[in-house]
Amino acid sequence: MMAAEKTGMPVLILMSKDREEALATKTLTRADIRIEICKRPDRLGKHIGDQTGAVLLTEEAFVGAQISQFLKTLRAQPPWSDLPLLVLTSGSEADEAHHRILDLFGPNANVTFLARPLRGLTLVSAVQAALRARRHQFAVRDLIEERETVLASISDAFSALDRKWRYTHANDKVAAFAGLPASKMIGRVIWEIFPDAVGTEFYDRCQHVMRTGEPSHGEFFHAPWDRWLDVRIYPTKEGIVIFRGDITERKKQEELSQEREAKLKESQDRLRLATELRRQHRRHRRRQRRLPMIHVPDRPHVHVRLRPFEFAFCHFSFAWLLNEDTGSPLSRGRRFASIGSLPAQG
Repeated sequence: MMAAEKTGMPVLILMSKDREEALATKTLTRADIRIEICKRPDRLGKHIGDQTGAVLLTEEAFVGAQISQFLKTLRAQPPWSDLPLLVLTSGSEADEAHHRILDLFGPNANVTFLARPLRGLTLVSAVQAALRARRHQFAVRDLIEERETVLASISDAFSALDRKWRYTHANDKVAAFAGLPASKMIGRVIWEIFPDAVGTEFYDRCQHVMRTGEPSHGEFFHAPWDRWLDVRIYPTKEGIVIFRGDITERKKQEELSQEREAKLKESQDRLRLATELRRQHRRHRRRQRRLPMIHVPDRPHVHVRLRPFEFAFCHFSFAWLLNEDTGSPLSRGRRFASIGSLPAQG
């Protein structure tokens, strides 16, 4: 294969006639279009790369089995790719060649037929149009790759569903929950993959978002996975997208924090109760020290603390006992003996 020193997307050329190959090479080179020439039909498929802009070939290339590898390469293109083909055909047999080629590629093939004899202006115009279409395809590819990069960077389990509940995208974390490769989930219904979710709050919220177009957010404990999930569901034109974050560790930490707070509160309550009891005991002792004290005659080491009403009563009683003019039949000695029989506190 020979390549011209040009930049940009190359046009791959396979011509059965040297004169047409030379004319195409000269014309496209003058138009600053990069070209790559392939001499063998059976090698054509191997020369198609990620940056190939278009393929220019003659109808004779489709005769025999040598073109089979090229056809396999075209059929294995990614969804964004539709490699433009420009085919030179003879005027007298053009219709027959058109039908034969379209039968090979299908009715939706990206094929442009150019009639012989090859004209430079027509060739340049057709190739430039094919390269513009190819650039749009590459732009779509870049957007898809950018989207995939962004989705792959999402730390949550992310999935997208169409309105028939079929997966249109699932990242590796969703696939890990399902126990399936992500590629095996595309096109399958979510409730077939996760039947245990049917009837749960998550199921009801998905139905609500799909029906009303209103986003939803909530935290759920999913028993089959033994995990807490932070779930955000958003509507899209095609259906809904779901973000599921694993918050099990956070929930465990919150539970431990609540237990610690409960124990701390219990300890604080006990300390507060003990402090209050100690304070009350001290107040009681201070009140006891402030109570009036009387001494019992003939018992100097015995004293009695009385509450105010008790002291008033005893003060009256003492006055009566010590009054010499009293008419009580008790003698003075017996009166003091009665006082001595009072309960003592020492």
